[in-house]
Amino acid sequence: MHVKIRIQTIEINHIKNVGYGKVTFQDGNLVSTSGASILGVFGQNGSGKTALLDSLLLYRTLLSGEALDAYSAYLINLEEKEAIVNVTSRLSLGDEHYFVHYHFKLGTSSTRHVFVTDETLSYHIEGEKRFKPLLKATLNHHLIHVEHLDQFLVSLNPPKSTRSTLFSPEVGRVLEGREKVLYEALKAYGKDNILIINQFSNRDFRTKDVFPLIYHVAMNGYQKSVMKVRYGINYLNEDELAIFKTIVGKISLLLNNIIPGIALQYLEGKKTKRGYQVELVTKRNQVILPLKYESIGVKKLVLVIGALISMYNSHNVIVAIDEIDAGIFEYLLGEIFLVLKEEAKGQLLFTSHNLRPLEILNPYQVVFTTANPLARYLVMTKTSKKINLRDFYLRSIELGGQKENVYTSTDPFEISRAFRLAGRDDEK
Repeated sequence: MHVKIRIQTIEINHIKNVGYGKVTFQDGNLVSTSGASILGVFGQNGSGKTALLDSLLLYRTLLSGEALDAYSAYLINLEEKEAIVNVTSRLSLGDEHYFVHYHFKLGTSSTRHVFVTDETLSYHIEGEKRFKPLLKATLNHHLIHVEHLDQFLVSLNPPKSTRSTLFSPEVGRVLEGREKVLYEALKAYGKDNILIINQFSNRDFRTKDVFPLIYHVAMNGYQKSVMKVRYGINYLNEDELAIFKTIVGKISLLLNNIIPGIALQYLEGKKTKRGYQVELVTKRNQVILPLKYESIGVKKLVLVIGALISMYNSHNVIVAIDEIDAGIFEYLLGEIFLVLKEEAKGQLLFTSHNLRPLEILNPYQVVFTTANPLARYLVMTKTSKKINLRDFYLRSIELGGQKENVYTSTDPFEISRAFRLAGRDDEK
């Protein structure tokens, strides 16, 4: 049975500096246009853009049954001591369409250990309005109480590492029929189809030894979304080598059209007891250069291209990229968005400081951060497809006119004064 999953809304409470925020994806076919379901997030530094990607990462981790890392505790607002994330998706099974809602609440201990205090998985058939609670797990007095269809199911000890209870094997076994199909489809979606790029700064490109090749590939019944390779020599088994060659070939094909004359390749050595020897390199004008010594811009393109190829060709892939503009030439960024906007099949969530995409995307494909932490994300009003959204946004910063202020005002004279004060010698 053909399965199609699309995220519809992401709603967050008390994630970093976001008291409350909600964003909505609109599919192209819902607004009489073709193309991908794209959502760009724009705003000044420190205004909550990355919090959306962090929330999506939490969602993916819990769906896939993986453990939250220690960093997750620091996503929770210190004053509130708990955070809530709600994600609603539209899930199609052949001709049947459902809306599936996953709610989870995170808390922290005095030692900054993160734990899941509450989870609810509910759904309804398209056309209905009320969600039907399928599974619920609540942490109460050091035990997790699980309910199925509002009926008590079992009490479990909390896992040693912080994982989802609802998406654990013990709970999944109680489901049958269509509910089981919905559950397993959502779990597989979290594991294989949510591709997130949010942890690579320019410094990371220079200092980290491991480089992730991100591309959703299915071969011989096996799926893989991220393949981590080292700069220098790697040792791969036969299955890994086949996946590696597929990913490199796909990325190189697009890279060569984005930056004419450059190709991503690999040097293949002999087979050893540890596996087949391969090394990632670039080739330009007959000059071969190890990827480690390539420019940051080329590395960033290699990093994002595989993910973008995946969402371009698959309805079920969502790609989330933080600071998509970092290291990429502004005009080239616009060219990429022109293609994705009209032709891609999947979903894309991205943040950017560069305003070039505003000249390409439609108003419904963009949200802006605000100065109000309790209404952090805003869709511009009084817009149309004919306006230049970049100019409209800059005018909104200067003149206002929106429901919320989209910029915390700064004063160039105060900035100048701060420069002077910071440069004074306190001993004089």
